Amino acid sequence: AVGALLFFGDALTERRIVTRFEELVQSVWSNDHFVVLGGSMIVSQPLTISHSLSISTHEDGLSLDGQKAVDILTVQSSANVLIEDVTMKDSFGSAITVERGGELELVRCTIIGSSGAHVGGAIVATQATVRAFGTRFFGNHATYGGAVALFDGAVRVRGECDLKKNTAHHGGALFLSQQSTVNSSSSHFEGNKAETRFTHGRNPSRGGAIYVVDSRDTAFDNCDFHSNSAEEG
Repeated sequence: AVGALLFFGDALTERRIVTRFEELVQSVWSNDHFVVLGGSMIVSQPLTISHSLSISTHEDGLSLDGQKAVDILTVQSSANVLIEDVTMKDSFGSAITVERGGELELVRCTIIGSSGAHVGGAIVATQATVRAFGTRFFGNHATYGGAVALFDGAVRVRGECDLKKNTAHHGGALFLSQQSTVNSSSSHFEGNKAETRFTHGRNPSRGGAIYVVDSRDTAFDNCDFHSNSAEEG
């Protein structure tokens, strides 16, 4: 069965059972904080978040499935969004897009099996801030940045994040460009791959785990890199 139980309102005392993704979208539009008590949903349209909010889950968490048909959510300019214990899978297009001036924080989330086509299989962010804590990026694909592509922004990957088996032409896990910054600690990069199949072999793949074109600051503290591969780097 598909559905979820939402708690919302100022004291999280109101409740609503939702069975359609459109109802979840409406809950996001009309509340700045809600808790999801388990459930899974097929994403029928991208979820656009235009104001600051937090989404928390309990018990089994929430699973959002793009079914290889749509992307899952967009964080618009000036919105500050916190998402906890949510799984996003099988998007077509980046699972999450963070627009200029937006901020996204993922805590204990999973993004799996999403394809960004060109940039950022799991996340693409432009002049925006992305923070991930205890979050898993697995089996995502794009031409640039299998898991995350960042343009003139900042990303922090901390607290036992796993970036595994993501693939791209440049930057199997991360692609950084246009004066971006990255700060990563206690995270694991394993089995990520830069490969030429995304550009039909026209130029060598670079950056099995990370590819940096232009960056103001890069810092990696106590991170593990294992079995990442590329033709160059």
